[in-house]
Amino acid sequence: PVPGSGERVMVSIDDTPDGPGPEHEAFCRSVLADPDHLFGICRPVFEPEFATWADKSWPEDWRAEFKLRYLAPPVDGDKDRQWQASYFVPLAQVSFIVFIRGGKVNSVLVGE
Repeated sequence: PVPGSGERVMVSIDDTPDGPGPEHEAFCRSVLADPDHLFGICRPVFEPEFATWADKSWPEDWRAEFKLRYLAPPVDGDKDRQWQASYFVPLAQVSFIVFIRGGKVNSVLVGE
């Protein structure tokens, strides 16, 4: 669950047939421990897209419009490798999917 919201996040781990290792769990726990930090990384790429898709101005509280739904931790839990996060925007019925490496968003996909 996302702390403070009770919402659940799906986690997908592709790099091991044995399931998640302690490094994946530690990565997910660290990301979920500070949802504002993760959203702060994503906001610069979300903001220009939000008005187009949601047909409204940027929200005062991001949690009112964006719901974290998915994480794909990097190989070995190494934040310098690429990983993904996805937020759902119920108002627009779209997902914002970000690809992150080294604490910066490399690209974003927005769609239904």
